[in-house]
Amino acid sequence: MKAIEVNELNASFRLSGSEATRSLEIVTVVVDQWPATGELKLLVWDEKDVPIYSQVLDPALADEAGAVEVNKRFVFYDHLSVQLVAEPPASPFAARVHFA
Repeated sequence: MKAIEVNELNASFRLSGSEATRSLEIVTVVVDQWPATGELKLLVWDEKDVPIYSQVLDPALADEAGAVEVNKRFVFYDHLSVQLVAEPPASPFAARVHFA
């Protein structure tokens, strides 16, 4: 399983498709530092920058290590973008998106 670290200064990443990679399964998001309000949202965008998935990450749903289960598979052709957004904007947070 691969993981990418994100925070309030670097809150998104983009995966490009290839013959070997045409899908992405986001397994968990491990939040090491929750925003002050505790409100964090996972967004997935398609090739045309249209949001195709959104999930609020709630500290109450996280296990003791801070992991929130997502278990969603996304199929794409060219690329897919993943972003974590904190409320209010620019609130400090640190997380790792685990995907397969």
